[in-house]
Amino acid sequence: MSRLWRRFLAWRGGGAGWFSTLAADCRYALRQMLHSPGFSAVAAVSLALGIAANTTVFSLVDAMWFRALPVRDPARVVRVAPLAADGRSSGVSWPEYDHLRRRATTLSALAAHYSTAPFQVRAGGESAEVQGAVVSANYFSLLGVKPVLGRFIRPEASRTRWSG
Repeated sequence: MSRLWRRFLAWRGGGAGWFSTLAADCRYALRQMLHSPGFSAVAAVSLALGIAANTTVFSLVDAMWFRALPVRDPARVVRVAPLAADGRSSGVSWPEYDHLRRRATTLSALAAHYSTAPFQVRAGGESAEVQGAVVSANYFSLLGVKPVLGRFIRPEASRTRWSG
């Protein structure tokens, strides 16, 4: 019987044979690492960077595509938007949104998200530009989210000359 075959049987059999082989392999690896510390350091840093990059990419992909939306009932949230002649999604005006909202019978509620825009926010004497969105008053209540601080938009804030 060959030496390799005997080692395989000892490993497969478990017990002291398997553990002694593992211990011998670890001692050999440690001796090799101490023999060339520069190469060992480069290998360790390369492994660390590779693991960090993979963890970062997986975390982003998981957050963007695999997790459910942080809203009350994500399976029931849909986006309704008309298509332009070239097949791309286009927006609707406030009168069109108001018309759809008043006549929607298959949807429990309809909210509007117009566009993102920069806003100036002032707090504690300091001013900063933040990205915000122009939305209808029922936008956050429809999604089932609550403000951490302050209040959401009041319904009367959405009234325009078109919606009365």
